[in-house]
Amino acid sequence: QTYSENLLPQKQSIEEQQINAQKTLDDLNADRGKLMADHKRTVASLNSQINAVTKELAALRAEVTDDPARRAEIDVRISALVSQENSLRARLANEHRDYNVKLASLDSQIKTQNDYLAGLAKQDQNLLDNVATVNGTISLSWISLWEMADLYLPGPLLAWLLAAAAILAYFYHRRPLPLPLP
Repeated sequence: QTYSENLLPQKQSIEEQQINAQKTLDDLNADRGKLMADHKRTVASLNSQINAVTKELAALRAEVTDDPARRAEIDVRISALVSQENSLRARLANEHRDYNVKLASLDSQIKTQNDYLAGLAKQDQNLLDNVATVNGTISLSWISLWEMADLYLPGPLLAWLLAAAAILAYFYHRRPLPLPLP
């Protein structure tokens, strides 16, 4: 008895899943890189705006004037700049918070994809190990000469026996008769 199983569809399925998982992993890594670059650019922009406001505040606070109208104008500008600085710092804090949440999410997804790829690699190896393994049994049984003749001679065995008996009888009757000795 022979038994065969086609494992090609299973192998193709595993390879397709590996390709899709690797593509997803590459996309996630690209998204992570883009997120980091965008965050760095946004933080640099906010920090430069905060620095500009801080410099202007320092310049306005350092300005000394005896004119009360100018002093009132400077005070109004200082309060506007302090409000703007607080707003920028709040935006910076929100940017850091959002970045950390998105980065943690992407890192979690990347770890999941890496684990999935490792599982697929293990599945693939198990399939290859299964293909390399031959499963089967061999059974031996005793066979008599009669069964062997019946197995190897075409047609019914009785016909062969009768034919052999006829040939033997023919040769037996055709032999020369012994001559009587005087």
